[in-house]
Amino acid sequence: MSFRKYGGTNFNAKHNNVSSHYNNTNNLSVNSGVASFDYMYMSNLITANGGITGPTGSFEYISTSNTLSVGGVITANGGITTTSGSFENVNTSNTMTVGGVIYANGGIIGATGSFENVNTSNTMTVDGVINANGGIIGATGSFENVNTSNTMTVDGVINANGGIIGATGSFTDVIISGNLVYGGEVSSSTGSFQNASVNDSLTVGGLTTANGGITGATGSFENVYISDTLSVDGIINANNGINVYNSSAYIDRDLTVNNNLEVQGNVGVNGEISSNYPLYVHGDGYIGRDLTVKRDLEVQGNVGVNGEISSSYELYVHGDGYISNNLKVNNNLEVQGNVGVNGAISSSYPLYVYGDGYISSDLTVNNNLTVTNSVSASSYNATSDYRIKKNIQSLDNTYTVDSLRPVSYVNTVTNKPDVGLIANELQEVYPFMVSGEKDGEKLQTVNYTSLIGIMIKEIKELKKEVSLLKKEIDKMKQ
Repeated sequence: MSFRKYGGTNFNAKHNNVSSHYNNTNNLSVNSGVASFDYMYMSNLITANGGITGPTGSFEYISTSNTLSVGGVITANGGITTTSGSFENVNTSNTMTVGGVIYANGGIIGATGSFENVNTSNTMTVDGVINANGGIIGATGSFENVNTSNTMTVDGVINANGGIIGATGSFTDVIISGNLVYGGEVSSSTGSFQNASVNDSLTVGGLTTANGGITGATGSFENVYISDTLSVDGIINANNGINVYNSSAYIDRDLTVNNNLEVQGNVGVNGEISSNYPLYVHGDGYIGRDLTVKRDLEVQGNVGVNGEISSSYELYVHGDGYISNNLKVNNNLEVQGNVGVNGAISSSYPLYVYGDGYISSDLTVNNNLTVTNSVSASSYNATSDYRIKKNIQSLDNTYTVDSLRPVSYVNTVTNKPDVGLIANELQEVYPFMVSGEKDGEKLQTVNYTSLIGIMIKEIKELKKEVSLLKKEIDKMKQ
C-alpha cells in the first residue's frame, strides 16, 4: 500500500509496506511492515516494529523494537525509545532512552540519554546526563555528566563539566572541571581510582586518591595519598606532600618534595631525593644518589645512600646508616645503630651514634659528638689553639688528683673490663669535666682530656719533690 498525503488523521497498517514522499499525520503504527518516507512530520507517537528508514524526522516520541536507520536528522522532543539506531545527527530536548547501540556519525545533541552503547565519529554534545551501560565509543564529546558501567573509549577530547562516573575509560585527552570517579583502571587526569596508568604527564590541581597505586611517567600533584605501592619511572613533584601507608615506595629517578614526605614502609629511590620539608620513613630507605633535606629527616629503619646526605635540620636514623659520599648536617645527627660513611662527616650541631662508626675521610663536628660504642682512629687531635682561649691561668694547688677515685669495672655496653672514673663522683670534684646529670635522661660523659693538664701539673710537682729528696740523700751520703 502506498499513499501520498494524510493530513491530521491516524493511519494503521499491520501487514503492509507503506511508501510515501510526504506524510503529515498524528499517529503512525506499522506492526510488521516497513514505512518509508522522504519527509515525515509527526506530532505524536510513532511505533515501528520493523524500523524506520528515511532522511529526516521530527517527532514527539519514537519507539521501535528493531533497527532505526535515518540518513538525516532525528529531532525527538519527547525522547527516543528503541534498541539501536544509526543517525547523522540526533537532537532531543528530553530523555533519550535506547536499549541497544546508537550510531551518530554527525554527533548527538540533546539533554539526557540512556544507552547500551553510543558510537559517534564526530562531536557528541549532550547538556545533561549520558547513561551508557555498554560504554561510549567515538571521537569527541561534551557532556555535563557521563555515567557508564562498562568500557568508555574516546579517541578525542571529553569535556565533562559535571564529571565522569563509571568503570573504565581510555582517552586521548580528558578535561574535567568537576569530579572524575572510576572504580577500575583508568587512563585519565584527576579523580579517585583503584589504579591510574598514565603514559605522559599527569597533572592534578587537587587531591588524587589511588588505593591501588599510580604507575606512569611524570606527575605534578597538590596531594598524593597511597595505601598501596607507588611505582614511578620518572619524576614526582608534590607541593603539599606525599603519604604512603602500609606499603613501599620505589622511584626510578628523582623525588622532589616541597612539603612533608611520609612513608610507613620502605622507600627506594634510584635518583636524588630533595625535600624542603620533613622526610619520614618508617621502614628502610635506599637512595641511589644525593639526599638533600632542608628540614628534619627521620628513618625508623636502615638507610643507605649511594650519594651525599645534606640536611639543614635534624637527621634521625633508628637503624644502620650507610653513605657512599659526604654527610652534612646543620643540626643534630642521631643514629641508633651503626653508621658508615665513605666520605666526610660535617655537623654544626651534636652528633650521636649508638653503635659503631666508620668514616673514610674527615669528621667535622662543631658541637657534641656522642658515640655509645667503639670509635677507631689512627690518630686523634683536639683543637687547642690559643685563639679560642681566654682568662689563661696556671693551675694552683686546688687542682689535684687527691680526691679522685680510680676504679676498675665491666662496661655493660661493650661487655668488656675497663678502668676509669665514675662520672658523678668526678662531677662533685670537677663539675666542668662532666656532661649530664646523675640518673638523668641521657648517660653522663667525662672529658678525660681535661684531666691531662691536672696530671701534668701533679707529675711536675712529684718530680720536684723527687729531685729535692735525691739532693738530701746525696748530702746524707757525703
